[in-house]
Amino acid sequence: MERIAFIRRARALGFSLDEVGEILRLREQQEAPCHYTLQLLSRKIEKVDARIADLRATQRELRALHEAARAIPAHVLSAKGRICHIIENQGRKVSAESASRPPH
Repeated sequence: MERIAFIRRARALGFSLDEVGEILRLREQQEAPCHYTLQLLSRKIEKVDARIADLRATQRELRALHEAARAIPAHVLSAKGRICHIIENQGRKVSAESASRPPH
C-alpha cells in the first residue's frame, strides 16, 4: 500500500511512470534516490514556470481581445464574408470599414 500511495503522489506531482520507476529502482538497490529526484524537481519547476509564463501571456492577449471585441459595433460583428471578425482581426485596429473588407 505504501508503494502504491507513493506512485500516486508522484504521478499527481507530474512524475512520469519512467521517472517513478527509476526512483523505485534506486531505492531497491539501496541507493538514496533523493539526488535524482531533486534534479527531476528542478526540471519540472522550470517547465511549470515556462508554462505559467505562457499562460499569463495568453491570458493578457485574451483579455485585450475581449476588451477590444466588446467595443466593436454589432453590425461589424455580423458582417457577411467573415468567419469571426474578432479572431480574424486580432491585433489590428477594428473599424466598420476594415470589417467590410475581405482579409488579406
